[in-house]
Amino acid sequence: MRTSLDSFAGCDREGEQQAVLDAAAQAAREAQYEPFTRLGLVGQQLAQIQPGAFPTQTVGYQQPAPTPSPLGTAIGAASGIAGIMGKLGIFG
Repeated sequence: MRTSLDSFAGCDREGEQQAVLDAAAQAAREAQYEPFTRLGLVGQQLAQIQPGAFPTQTVGYQQPAPTPSPLGTAIGAASGIAGIMGKLGIFG
């Protein structure tokens, strides 16, 4: 007969397994991009020796921003139009 403690232990094992998989995926990703990272760091060090001689560019990986909702866009546009009309004296 399973108890609630058995189900908690199962969740812990699943969480640990997922953490191991996540760490392995991150290590593989870092190993894949390591040559580029090394070149970037060397370029930054060389740029400090003689500024301007070696252009550097830092590359970051970022999730794309979520698209705004249509309602939020409409409210923003309406408030902008109302502000312009208020400045022109249409609303008082």
